Amino acid sequence: MVNGGDELADKSSIEAAKSGSKALQGADLSGIFMRGVDLSGANLTGANLSRSDLSEACLWQCNLADATMAGARLHAAQLQGANLEGADLTAADLQGSQLWDACLRDAKLISANLTGVSLWDADLRGADLTGAVMLMTTVQGARLSGSRGADLSMSLFVERAILKD
Repeated sequence: MVNGGDELADKSSIEAAKSGSKALQGADLSGIFMRGVDLSGANLTGANLSRSDLSEACLWQCNLADATMAGARLHAAQLQGANLEGADLTAADLQGSQLWDACLRDAKLISANLTGVSLWDADLRGADLTGAVMLMTTVQGARLSGSRGADLSMSLFVERAILKD
């Protein structure tokens, strides 16, 4: 496995992730540079991606349930349909990312940067959004019941968000 600050992920790790390899469940991929990588459909359940750079990565339908992504950089990442249930995204930078129809149930988004993020039809029930920056965040159709700390005052389409079950 690749580990260490600012290292490039080796090709075998990326191919294993793309194939949904069970070997990457719980893998330590912290601090690596994977900008623009295509990991669509990868199974990274419980993986440690803390401080990794996944900016502009394609993570469609990626399983990141219970992953640790604290301090990760996910600028303009494509996370449509991704499963991030129970993931720790504390202080992660998701600016400009697409999370349409993503599952973020019970996720920790404490102090995360969600500026310009699209959360259309995303499931954030039970998520902790304390201190999260949600400037120009689109929440149309997002399910937010039971979430904590969300400041939607500068978000878009708040009137179309589902705030209660």
